[in-house]
Amino acid sequence: MPDLNEEDIGGSGFAITDLTMPIESALAWDGNGTWESFLTFAWTGTDGGQALVTVNYAPHASQGFVQLPFPDLAGQSVRFRDLMSIVVYDCEGNELLSKGVYLNVPEWGYHIFKIEIVI
Repeated sequence: MPDLNEEDIGGSGFAITDLTMPIESALAWDGNGTWESFLTFAWTGTDGGQALVTVNYAPHASQGFVQLPFPDLAGQSVRFRDLMSIVVYDCEGNELLSKGVYLNVPEWGYHIFKIEIVI
């Protein structure tokens, strides 16, 4: 497992200034209740850096949409870069705020996403 430090998430002096817990998850498609296995948290650092942590607390893969508490993503191109693996999601901010970010997480899997605006 890779080591994380404060520069990975929000830069020097990173501290949680706004923690949202837990974040709401939603159904990916009818008949798939696996989204209920997600534990998700989000925070904003002192420098404005944003992060999302998602854990699939289940012995099966889970899919769902995770709602985000970051209205500043509207109209932006957004990248979710997992600090624990090679997973990267590129999304549009308006869609993120209306539907959430779609996740497909393996059994007992997790992500620690650094959220970045793509210029």
